[in-house]
Order: sequence, then C-alpha cells, then structure tokens
Amino acid sequence: MQPKDLYCPECHSPLARSAGELSCGTCACSYPIVGGIPRFFSGPLKETEDMTFQADQMFNATLTAKIYNLGKKIVSSDYQPKNHLDEFIFAIKTGAVVAELGSGNRRLTPHIINIDLFPFPNVDIIADITKTPLGSETVDYVVIDAVLEHVPEPHKVVEEIFRIVRPGGAVYCLAPFVYPYHGYPHNYFNFSKDALEFLFRSFSHCSVEIARGPTSALTNLLSEYVAVALSGKSAMRYTFWKGIALAPIFLLKYLDTFWDSKGPGVRIANALCAKVIK
Repeated sequence: MQPKDLYCPECHSPLARSAGELSCGTCACSYPIVGGIPRFFSGPLKETEDMTFQADQMFNATLTAKIYNLGKKIVSSDYQPKNHLDEFIFAIKTGAVVAELGSGNRRLTPHIINIDLFPFPNVDIIADITKTPLGSETVDYVVIDAVLEHVPEPHKVVEEIFRIVRPGGAVYCLAPFVYPYHGYPHNYFNFSKDALEFLFRSFSHCSVEIARGPTSALTNLLSEYVAVALSGKSAMRYTFWKGIALAPIFLLKYLDTFWDSKGPGVRIANALCAKVIK
C-alpha cells in the first residue's frame, strides 16, 4: 500500500507525480519511481558480514541461513510472555493510516505503509526514516520494531515520528537493551527505560515495559559468548555453537513469565517496548 499523497522529505511540500518520478515544485528535488516503488534513498551502504548474514536469514538464502532458521524454531532464547505488538495492531481502528518504519520484508496488516532503506518485496516506499515522504500529522499509528539501534541518530527518527503522527496518535517501539551486537548494517545503540522515555519526551505519554525478559537476556548472552568465542569469522561455526550452547538452557526463558512487565526486570531485560501517545 502507498499513501495517496507523498511529500518532499527535504521541505515537506507536496510532490507531483509523473510516469517515472516524483518532483517537488518548492525545492526542485526529484525522486525516481522504480517498478512502481518511490525511491527517496539511493545512497551507497557499506556491506558488513553481519548485514550479509542477516539478509541471508531473512530470505533463507544459504545453507547456513537455512540451518540457523530451522534451529531457531527448535532452540531459541527469544520469548515474549505478552505479545505487545499484536495487542497494538489489534487496537488499530478501521480506516486509520498506519506506517511501519524499517519494516524489512514483512507486512503486519494489509493496509500498512511499509517504509525501509532496502528494496524488499513488501516495501512500499524506499526512504531514510529520518526523512520520511509523509505529510505532517497524517499518520494515526506508527510501528518501529527493533530498528532504532541500527540508526546513528535515533533522536532524528523520533522527531520525524512526532512530526508525522496526528495528535492522539499512537506509536509502538521495540528496542534491545541487554542484547548482543547485531549489525544490519550496523548496531549503534541499545536502549534502557530511561533512554526510551527521554527519546519520546515530547509526546504526551510514554509507558515502557519488558518485551523480552531477563532470562531471555541471560540465555542469549551465555549462548552468544560460546558462539562468538568458538566461531571465529565463520557463520556456519557460529550457527553450530550457538545451537549447542542454547540447547541445555533455552527452556529457562519461560521463567520470564514470572517477571512483572513494569517491575525491576526492566533493569536487565533483553528488550523493552515503549507504548507512546502524542
């Protein structure tokens, strides 16, 4: 899905659409439309080993990725006692404008606007999420799920969310806290409760809860320690040792059921989610 109207990410003026591009009459910027998809970002991205490995996982593209994805279905440290994202999506009102920033290749709802830096098949708009081509106060709901850690200036993303969301609109943000490095293409930050509350301080309400708890953090870090120590730079060896290390301990993650989602576990949680109202 794409919005009916797109706006210049530089000056926020309406864009005129022609067969092959979008053009701004105010600042004279133009943006190509390739395969029906508007491209507001075309800059070079330096590939990293982490980026390549995560892309392979996303598309199940290599033998190592296939083994990793299969193993993750059997042994994984990831566990959410409560699915906050599903709850957020369920509460979306009919006819609302919803955008996911940094969507990757998934589509949460049929009518969501997917914006990402990479041209995945499910992406509607290719853009830098610090400069979205959406009008001010035109969006009712925003999802930004495990994305802020990959942005060198996350405060600019939050400022952009504040700009595009209507008063009373809602935001769901998940971010890692006690979590290993994962570059896609880079990993700049992890976020505490204080950090998320500070980033969303301009909004009228921000509630931070545990998304994945302390035991998920512990089992993930222990298995990551073993995998990184023994794998060198081999993705296959990393996958093997990660699975071996997780196998005897991954069921401990279900202890996170007993942690209060708003209690002291936020100090050592694997990931936190912010539920925000403008």
